[in-house]
Amino acid sequence: QQTGIYQITFDQKFVDYPSVIATQHYPSITGNTLDNAVVISLKQESCTIKCGNSKGSASDRHFSFLCIGL
Repeated sequence: QQTGIYQITFDQKFVDYPSVIATQHYPSITGNTLDNAVVISLKQESCTIKCGNSKGSASDRHFSFLCIGL
């Protein structure tokens, strides 16, 4: 993949599109709200998350995600 882009494949395909949220981990309280993680693609079998820095450029970052659905 590309810098800051993470493809996640689910163990089982969802019946319908799941709900996915992503949050970037920032190591201190001085984090910039522009440093973020967003879901850029969603399918029943996978999702893609993009992380970026405070200038809007893609950047490899630590993040967590939650996916829920049927």
